[in-house]
Amino acid sequence: MAKVAVMWVMTLVFAAICASSVFGILVAIYQPQIEPMNCGPIARKIGKVGNISTVATKDSQKVRFKSYDSNGDGELDNGELKKVGWNENLKGDKLVEKFGRRRRRTPKTMTEKDFLQFTCTSNDNLEHLLYTKCEPVCLDGFRANKELSCKINPAKQDADGNFQLTTSYSGFSACRIK
Repeated sequence: MAKVAVMWVMTLVFAAICASSVFGILVAIYQPQIEPMNCGPIARKIGKVGNISTVATKDSQKVRFKSYDSNGDGELDNGELKKVGWNENLKGDKLVEKFGRRRRRTPKTMTEKDFLQFTCTSNDNLEHLLYTKCEPVCLDGFRANKELSCKINPAKQDADGNFQLTTSYSGFSACRIK
């Protein structure tokens, strides 16, 4: 009787494993994929803010990066950022640890790619699925009050009672004096 009871239990376990495997494969094949919902052009959010740099582009930020890179190694460390007053973000954390690419747990340097992403010039828009954050470039002597991010709005309902997913920019709203 013990063998029969064990086999009943093993049958259930084996059937569950097989069913979940087949379900996983079918879902991977037939499940429709949705594209990331982006918040649209960054300029739409930052264009209404005072003391914002309207000439910050990818090329201008590459020039700025090279001017900050005093030792010419292609990476910015906290010392190089401190010389130009960009060594800390608004919360007091080190920029390179916050915005440096996560190629290791605590990056000590910021590459050009990291710098472009940090200054909102890497892309024209942010996507909520990537949970991208950046800090808009303010005029000299000013600093963004928060990071710009793209998030999903709480579920909204239309007139027919259908729920809609929408995104919006949040965080950054002003350039304040450093």
